[in-house]
Parts: sequence; C-alpha cells; structure tokens
Amino acid sequence: MVAQVANVFLCRHPLKSSLSFSPFSNAFILPGIAAELGLILFIVYTPAGNWLFGTAPIGPEVWLLAGFFAALMWALEEARKVWLRRMSVQ
Repeated sequence: MVAQVANVFLCRHPLKSSLSFSPFSNAFILPGIAAELGLILFIVYTPAGNWLFGTAPIGPEVWLLAGFFAALMWALEEARKVWLRRMSVQ
C-alpha cells in the first residue's frame, strides 16, 4: 500500500519529475489516498478489521521499512526520468 501511494505520484507523467506537480492539482489523489489509508488502518488496527480480515497490528518498524523502500522507489524512478530526459535531448 505504501508503494501504491508513492507510485500514484511517480506515474503522473512519464518524463517530468514528480516534484514538478502540486499534490493538489488532481482533486482525486489526496482524498483517494486518505480513503486508502483509512481503510488499511481500520483493517490492521481495529479488532473488527483484525477479525474480518485475519490481520494483526504491525509495529512502527514495519512502517519505517515500507517508507524507506517507497523513498528508494522514488529516487530510482526520478533517476530514470532524468536519464530519459537527457537521452531525448541528444
């Protein structure tokens, strides 16, 4: 889910940096992410969600690891876009 959130920002344009877009330029992205986060937090951290989906709460170290890999994914994708922009200029 963390990778999906990162990916929605990375895939907005095949060549332009994700930093060149405002997160508010698409009215559906932030409410969609909020709904996704709310649902996953319900599933993982409430007794009803745990019972319904057979899940258990996860610790903060899992979120930190997921955040690290999302940041790594962002850095690699931005590097790929820089490389493609430079290749298209030649």
